[in-house]
Amino acid sequence: MKKRIRYSIISFLLAFSLIAPGITQAEAKAKKVSEVQKLGKIFTTIELQDATIDELQAAMNAGRLTSKKLTQMYIDRIRVYDEELKLNSIISVSPYALSEAAKFDKERKQGKVRGPLHGIPIIVKDNIDVKGIPTTAGSLALYHSVPDKDSFIIKKLRAAGAVILGKANMSEFAYSAVNSESLLGGEVRNPYDTSRVPGGSSGGTGVAVTCNFCAAGLGTDTGGSIRIPSLCNNLYGIRPSKGLTSIAGVIPLVAEKDVTGPIARTPKDLSYVLESMSGTDPEDDYTSEAGADRLLGKGYSAYLSKKAMNGKRIGVFDGSINSHEIPQKDDVKTATVKMAEAGETEEKEWVYPDNRIYYMAMKTYANLRKAGAELMDISGLIDDDWIQAENNTVIKSIKKSTGEYDINFYFHRMGDMATYRTLKQLIQSGLDVNVTNLYSYDVDKLADSFEETQNPYTEIVNDYARTVEWQNMLNFRQKMDDLMKENNLDAILYLPTKTVPSVLTDPGSQLNKNNYIWIFGPQAGLPEIILPMGFADKDEDTPNELPSGMALFGRFGGEKTLLQIAYAYQQQAGHIIRRVPSCVPALSDGKVNMFLKKLVNKVSKWKSKKLEKKTPIRFRLLESACLKASDVDMYNPKEVYERALELAEAFDSVRGLSA
Repeated sequence: MKKRIRYSIISFLLAFSLIAPGITQAEAKAKKVSEVQKLGKIFTTIELQDATIDELQAAMNAGRLTSKKLTQMYIDRIRVYDEELKLNSIISVSPYALSEAAKFDKERKQGKVRGPLHGIPIIVKDNIDVKGIPTTAGSLALYHSVPDKDSFIIKKLRAAGAVILGKANMSEFAYSAVNSESLLGGEVRNPYDTSRVPGGSSGGTGVAVTCNFCAAGLGTDTGGSIRIPSLCNNLYGIRPSKGLTSIAGVIPLVAEKDVTGPIARTPKDLSYVLESMSGTDPEDDYTSEAGADRLLGKGYSAYLSKKAMNGKRIGVFDGSINSHEIPQKDDVKTATVKMAEAGETEEKEWVYPDNRIYYMAMKTYANLRKAGAELMDISGLIDDDWIQAENNTVIKSIKKSTGEYDINFYFHRMGDMATYRTLKQLIQSGLDVNVTNLYSYDVDKLADSFEETQNPYTEIVNDYARTVEWQNMLNFRQKMDDLMKENNLDAILYLPTKTVPSVLTDPGSQLNKNNYIWIFGPQAGLPEIILPMGFADKDEDTPNELPSGMALFGRFGGEKTLLQIAYAYQQQAGHIIRRVPSCVPALSDGKVNMFLKKLVNKVSKWKSKKLEKKTPIRFRLLESACLKASDVDMYNPKEVYERALELAEAFDSVRGLSA
């Protein structure tokens, strides 16, 4: 039931004395603050929706917003929507977030602003260590695993002024790139259709960012875990070059493939977070080998502009769409495929993309061209058989999984704070069975201590201990870098998905047959970014419009170029590709509600006869605005704000004031 304001307006008492004795009309006018100006000083819940980091900084610099208030606004949204709608994107809200925000507010008052992230709340995937908050990887077994120090990337973000708002849910131990389910956090749901997957394993981060539970978020990516949640949630997400960002203090999946990176609603926000978290970590050899400080240089955000796309040459794997013509009615064809290894033939599905995805891809191509890029089909230049062969060379060169050693090393690094010492002890806890294939290990063959764990890092590559896989990865990376350089390509584009996000009850892979998303970033260590394409139309199987995205990768250390392309693309197409999920609208705004109540009350106390005769048109407009305001739905923040602004403008008009 609507809660309404009821005020009698039988006799509008609208006439009043504007000028006190001894004060000129100009002086009196100068001393008055218009109601529109008062309303403008309120940072509303509507403004919070999709607010960029620049907009939030502007509001804080103007005194309209504090970091503490901003943090509370995000916490309010988490408590109302994440919990009530069972989106399950957040595992925990930091008990220190509000005090951290207050500290940054104090610094701002003292004239110290650390940078664009000063006072900005960030959500962190729950496999990344944050001091004093459990790092669980979604596992009940790690519920009491509380690190006594921040991971390197969190230290960097804190130094930049970021507020660590809380921890995001994920697929347990990051094992799934499709869904994000854990016994500790539950099953994360896609807010654009809660019956569908959010992508994994950083699905909690993706949902939190797209629902405006934070300004931006952190994820990890081994095979697709930043990029898939980004395309499933209408976001930009970047898997950095391997070694640009540290993985020390992160529960590993496959350390040689793992990276940390941001997910955000805009490329510029993405660049702010990425440049703040990147750099050489003395505890992470991958950052040292990559030369992270050199790769980062002067950062990324300063190089973004609408014209940055001009002259960019982008190669396109047209074959990733699996069709050079408009897709046929049937999505699936059967082809006879020769099995290279077995030398046999068998019937295998040849999957075409959903027609809707195809047309979205065509629009993406058009927007890139309009923004200034030159697109060229390179399917013939880079043979798919060669790509798959290089990929297989990297994968098959490894003799032993690094999983046990990587996890045991993480526990070893925690020292006395570790809940367990080994993977064996973790599995023997008996918790979280049937949620993750972590339990596929033969427990009897696992080590009883870190010292007894078989070390798979037996090769010396560039002075660092690596697996036998690493050199083949470097070779693959070099070949791709050389190929792009020789053909003057700034980046390469491909379509990673063949359909919209799948249903939770049948979370099969939605990737194209070539599975490029597993190859260039993970197997060559190249940087890759997701460009959201917008929304696919409804059909009989999908009653809601659902998002998808395009993937773009570049040369090693080419993050600046990828972000420039993404920024120019967003400037060209942003108005049609970004949409807040309808299930998480702006919350009721207490400050605007109170402003409107007070203004209606103020209007009701005026005397009216003189004013009605002097300015009858303005008087009638004010009367009409007050009638509308008196009957407003106080739980509809958009309607309340519109009525408040209308009444404020009418009120200022009869007073002879302008905003």
